[in-house]
Amino acid sequence: MRKVFAAVLLASLSLSACNEKSAKSEQLARVVWSDDNSEQALVVLRYDQQEGMNPAAVGAVESNFTHQIYVQNADGSNRRPIGIEFQGQSGHEVYYMKSAGYIVASLMEASDNNPVARYYQLRLDGTINRLTEKPHMQVIPSPDGAYLARITQYPETCPNPAGNCPLDIEILDAQTLSQLGKKYPFSFSSQPEVTWMPDGKLVATDGQLSEAIEPGSDSVEEISPPACTYPPTSSSAVSSDGSFIFAQAGQIQLRPAGLNEKAFGCQIN
Repeated sequence: MRKVFAAVLLASLSLSACNEKSAKSEQLARVVWSDDNSEQALVVLRYDQQEGMNPAAVGAVESNFTHQIYVQNADGSNRRPIGIEFQGQSGHEVYYMKSAGYIVASLMEASDNNPVARYYQLRLDGTINRLTEKPHMQVIPSPDGAYLARITQYPETCPNPAGNCPLDIEILDAQTLSQLGKKYPFSFSSQPEVTWMPDGKLVATDGQLSEAIEPGSDSVEEISPPACTYPPTSSSAVSSDGSFIFAQAGQIQLRPAGLNEKAFGCQIN
């Protein structure tokens, strides 16, 4: 009996010591407004960390990263998870297209021992669709959520021997994920940026040359450069009335947008 008690006590002490070495930490990593500004999308990062250590301290160990995307009302009520809890760290981009019933988010995944951003569509009914496979791809939903622009850049060949920076764009139907029209190949003199316009066109620009695509059309129109390229669509950190939302110390903060913090629509201002 004493041997059994001693074994149980030893196991208990070992478990306690193990629990003291690590603890599950949670961090609010990112928050954005929905396209209609009525709700917010949040990315919550979770990871194991040595207990009692400052995450910024030398030697602090963080591992087993996961993250979960939530949506909630603008006042913080009715928070609910969307999709599954993903393994790995979250990427930098989240677009909440509430009017079309989905979120587009990037997820950092390992590829040849290097983190690569992969884009997913998370529908509000829980369906998850992977949108990209290769590195240097990104996805930006249209302002009304009807289309997805899938963009492939080639930074390793920018500029290429001809002095150009290539770029490919595909337009997808956001519901069926089928490609609309052809793949659009472009060439710019420097690394281009891509943004949707309030009129529903998609523009790729390097500040000198600006090419506009209208979804469903194979034609490309050269236009004047947009006044801004960020945010590239209607869901971002800045609401249409100029409220900037951000995460700080694990809390959601709001303040008036600064001079360089624009709302979507700045492209034509």
